[in-house]
Amino acid sequence: MQLSLSPFKATMLDAPLTGQLSIDSLYLPDISSLVPGARFTDGVLRTRLTLSGTARQPRAVGNASLNGGAAHIAALGIEVHDANARIDLASDRITVSNATVRAGRDPEGRADLSGTVELAERGQVTLHLRTSGMPVMRRPETADLDVTSDLRLVGPRERPTLSGQVTVDQGVLRLPDMGRAGIVGVDDSAYVRLVDSLAPARLERASTALDRFAIGDVQVRMGPSVWLRSAEASVQLGGSIGLEPAAPGPDVAEGQVALRGRLVTQRGNYRLNIGAFTRSFELEEGSIQFTGEPELNPRLDINALYSREGSDGLPASGGRAPKVRAHLGGTMERPVLTLSSADSKLTQAELMSYLVTGQANSALGNALDESVVTSELIASATGALAQRFAGGMFDVVNVTAGTTDANDNRSSAADMFASSRLGVGKQLSSRLFLRVDAGLCALTGGTTSADIGQTLGVALDYRFHRGVRGSVSSAPSTNGSTCANQAAGRGTALTPRQWGLDFSRLWRF
Repeated sequence: MQLSLSPFKATMLDAPLTGQLSIDSLYLPDISSLVPGARFTDGVLRTRLTLSGTARQPRAVGNASLNGGAAHIAALGIEVHDANARIDLASDRITVSNATVRAGRDPEGRADLSGTVELAERGQVTLHLRTSGMPVMRRPETADLDVTSDLRLVGPRERPTLSGQVTVDQGVLRLPDMGRAGIVGVDDSAYVRLVDSLAPARLERASTALDRFAIGDVQVRMGPSVWLRSAEASVQLGGSIGLEPAAPGPDVAEGQVALRGRLVTQRGNYRLNIGAFTRSFELEEGSIQFTGEPELNPRLDINALYSREGSDGLPASGGRAPKVRAHLGGTMERPVLTLSSADSKLTQAELMSYLVTGQANSALGNALDESVVTSELIASATGALAQRFAGGMFDVVNVTAGTTDANDNRSSAADMFASSRLGVGKQLSSRLFLRVDAGLCALTGGTTSADIGQTLGVALDYRFHRGVRGSVSSAPSTNGSTCANQAAGRGTALTPRQWGLDFSRLWRF
């Protein structure tokens, strides 16, 4: 070694290297400051190596072991423990055996790594990584992800190929708050286009360490409980996408990866903010399409439906509000929200009036009476509160606003709250999903109170293979769903409790 102290400089000479490196028991927290990105909290390292070769191309023969390692990885927000490994070094290869690590507590995840790396000029790499329910990210502002994987890195040491499958067992991908929607124009009498601050900031892809790997067939599959959430959205994702090298381009760095494939939306809701009011749209169907571009900017094709008690999906008649459909298209960077209804003659003002007031005879900008304002503020407050609870004990929480009597300005806030319905959903297994909803009148007391059993609605969904789904459901009677105690009159029909058995098949092209 050539060494200079002022100025400091050290240069390794290409001279023979001989010696021994022996570590009896090195406590890892003592060297935690030397390892960037991880803070060791436990573990012991032991080595016994015989050094040879040259300073520029050293060789080592012997073994190294790690026992009871534990660390906090700040970049991922995870704690790992029970890290154990044994590495045997020979003159021509490195063998990794019994390398395991655990993370999480309930349930506990596990990762295992084994294989060899040949050191010859044309040496081969054969490494096998398996994980089971392993937490790989715990970031409150970004994502919580648990994965099960079976990956292999095989090929020439200069550039081996990564292949295998990754399953996201459960996870929450968190989007930044998208802000409030603003009306900017109308395509025609049937559609309202809202291009607004829905788009999050442009997502730039950071440089990756995969520039030394080739990417083969790697599939990333969504498990039974993967959700896309924000202050406005709660959407369950399914399907699978693939990893592939990004196509060369002026702004594409070497080693960048791209995603290709389609994730489909399973269920959920979307909340649209309109001034002081909030409207919750129930998800119908949709997909997020990745087209192999290096930017994280998938194409959106999502449909959701807004309805309230008393909506019939028909043209406005008798003061009843139609169902309003929202289509979220465009891309993640520039989404386009389009509103429509079954009545193609409805104007922009009428559609927005239905969303804001729920009244067929109210136009946007007209003075609103006290009962309407009270009703809509209650609907907004309960919807926002439900969104906060989503993702905890239940996967989906939704409040359907009740109706008000447009001719009765004396309707109290309690009456309006009582006529609303609370719905929750929970993923019970990889194929089974339970939905339960009930009238809030069972909780309020007073003249509109009812037994909770009369207002209860239940549905159990089961997903078969090849896109076939079955559902067993029970819906409350007319009085149970509206929390009313009315008798059948002329021109009206009161239905008893309904039972249903439905099957559906979904084809995608």
